[in-house]
Amino acid sequence: MQESELAKRGHSKEKRNDLRIVGLSMMVSPDFAVPLLHDTYPGNMPDAVEFPVMIKKLKSRYESITKKSTDVTIVFDRGNNAETNIDMLESGEQKFHYVGGLKKNQAADLFTIAIGDYAPLRSSSLEGQSAYRTEREVFGRNMTVVIVHNPELEKGQMQGVLKDIEATNAKLFALQQKLHRRASGETVKGKNPTEEHVVNAIDKILSVEYMKDIFEYVLLKKGNNFRLEFRHSEERLEIVRATHLGKTILFTDRGDFTNEQIVAAYRNAWHIESSFKQMKDPKHVSVSPIYHWTDEKIRVHIFICVLAYRLCSLLLKELADRGIIVSINKLIDYLSSIRRVNTFFGDVNKPKNAISFTEGNDLATQVEEIYQLKSKYGI
Repeated sequence: MQESELAKRGHSKEKRNDLRIVGLSMMVSPDFAVPLLHDTYPGNMPDAVEFPVMIKKLKSRYESITKKSTDVTIVFDRGNNAETNIDMLESGEQKFHYVGGLKKNQAADLFTIAIGDYAPLRSSSLEGQSAYRTEREVFGRNMTVVIVHNPELEKGQMQGVLKDIEATNAKLFALQQKLHRRASGETVKGKNPTEEHVVNAIDKILSVEYMKDIFEYVLLKKGNNFRLEFRHSEERLEIVRATHLGKTILFTDRGDFTNEQIVAAYRNAWHIESSFKQMKDPKHVSVSPIYHWTDEKIRVHIFICVLAYRLCSLLLKELADRGIIVSINKLIDYLSSIRRVNTFFGDVNKPKNAISFTEGNDLATQVEEIYQLKSKYGI
């Protein structure tokens, strides 16, 4: 059997490194996450390599369908903000606008700007959040750059930092006790650790984000033994909180956008995250497991799954226009409560068939009446 070019061993977010992976990329609309196009690619291909492939497909499809200039704005995360990808978006007759995220080291000085200099974001969906806007060179171009502060994000990140501090304290204490047992003669087996070995162990423990900024330590040497003293600084923790937590840096070529529009555009990325979450749900509209080994069948399998998800998204849009707001999973669960029942009676050789339906809940009944499902499938 020919080796599959799609099913490859790669980075699995589900930690299933024992399985081969097939990559799926999608572009979805900001309303109801309707898939606009998708691509199936090898599971060991990095996202940054797949990004220009999708952009080329989108450009080609848009030009062939619309035959006109575009005002499309592409939103992508920090993993795809390479200069080559910006070049791709701006190339050709159909140039795309874009909103992306910057990594901390790409605009480190913006984190030092006091929150008092930020302007509040005037939107009900962005209540309590603020932003600082400036212009600077990004990827060789003059861009609008906005750093956003979200108190709720700061609160969540702070909880994570506190957990990391607790874990780091425990690990440093364990190392401290290990060195103490060696220095006191309690541990005699094996070689004494070298200073380089101990420093590397400490650096590994402090490699968790912000821990090097928060912890202080002193390594004392006496003869061939070491003693470790350490503490985490509340003052340093406060500096990390005030400087870094709750902040996101965005960049865009849309200088005509307001701060609120830039932030809202970037936050729309949750639609694609929600789409992949739905398509990984083992209960409904799931793309996995894939019981195929040839590339052709894998592509067909994924095409059918994306098509099913597209139809479900369009159905949600139609129902929303009628005032019915529901998720795909709940909609399928509710509709599955309406079952067709075939009752046979009379002559065994030529029985008569009476068709009836079980009752669903109120929402299922509403949907059934809108699309007249019983009359379509009752005959």
